Amino acid sequence: MMKIKLILFFFTLVVLTSAQEPQTGAIKTKNGFLLFFNYPGNAFTLNLNENPKTPTAQFFTVNGKYVQFQHVAKKEFAKKGNSTLINFMKWETDYINENFAKGKDIELRHEILKKEGYTGNLWSYKNTLYKKMKKEDSTVTPVIRTYYFDFVHNDLIFRFVYASTTGDKSEARSILISAARKLTFYDKKIDLQRLQNAVLKGETTYL
Repeated sequence: MMKIKLILFFFTLVVLTSAQEPQTGAIKTKNGFLLFFNYPGNAFTLNLNENPKTPTAQFFTVNGKYVQFQHVAKKEFAKKGNSTLINFMKWETDYINENFAKGKDIELRHEILKKEGYTGNLWSYKNTLYKKMKKEDSTVTPVIRTYYFDFVHNDLIFRFVYASTTGDKSEARSILISAARKLTFYDKKIDLQRLQNAVLKGETTYL
């Protein structure tokens, strides 16, 4: 649950006819959309190959499961005392405790892991109201545990979130790592014409 005011992007299909290229957008692919983010110093794409109808990065599916994607400025959490990722996690857990835990500490688990050369924090919290919700309505399937995978690239923090109704950690890990692997980072500004040409050839990158 995020309390940051997230920026909502208006994604349109890319038509490279104007002199000024868009900073963010979506290119239609065979199985979905390839979203691009051409921020100065932070150029990347997100391949939504399971989402043929709705080009949005906020929610998309991985192996049929809904995942949420967010990115925020690293400088907001790069403070002394803890690592950036721990500060980002603590900011979120403090908010959860204050607004959803009803005075109880959330049951938190986290681990630092390596993902393709950079450090990520895989963490989760348990829905303390799960049993109460199930008791009140046996027909509902409440979320048991919400899993997060956070990592830093350049001056942004990236986050993928999966709300699990089973609490299966191995499944959640697989889904979140698979989601992160849909990102492709570019050292320079993305050449949208080259990217579009690559998509026409069935590729998702020209690297």
